[in-house]
Amino acid sequence: WRFIELSSGQIALLMLFASLGSAFDALERQGQTSAVVVIDEGEMFMHPAWQQKYLEDLMNFIRHYRKSFDEIHVVLATHSLIVAGDAPPRRLLDAKTGKMENGFALGPLDLLTGVYRVDRFSGNLTKKDLEKIASFLRGDDLSPAEEAEAKTQTIEIDPEAPLFDIAVKSADGKEETRKVSLSELQN
Repeated sequence: WRFIELSSGQIALLMLFASLGSAFDALERQGQTSAVVVIDEGEMFMHPAWQQKYLEDLMNFIRHYRKSFDEIHVVLATHSLIVAGDAPPRRLLDAKTGKMENGFALGPLDLLTGVYRVDRFSGNLTKKDLEKIASFLRGDDLSPAEEAEAKTQTIEIDPEAPLFDIAVKSADGKEETRKVSLSELQN
């Protein structure tokens, strides 16, 4: 290996396991019988494919030291949808509410909305642009500048994919919010 050629994710993983191994060895030499491992976003610099293996590799590494301790407690902090989805059932602690959440085997949208309480993948810039485009396609009254800006937006999206929530009026005049796709907006 040429260390200079390692990616930031490879370096982070190497440093994490080296630090853990060193800490476990030191605790063992001191005669400690239990350990608490706290890792804050250990997967931060990892490619998503590496994040998929992160928890399994970490638990296998820690199991190697299990014979030296009566108990090892592991606390991880993450913002990774992949890591949250790989966590054992009901093992995600919501730091705000103190409640245990379930991310086990959930899909990305369910994790995003149910665990992280975020309503969409796109950021605010995209949301704003999509709202302008939707207004234009619906025929809303736009200023000449807004209309020109909406016409010049160039995006490539799946016309059937839900884009965002939109307020619509039903046949009985009630307003409701629902997810719409580009193809629905064009009709």
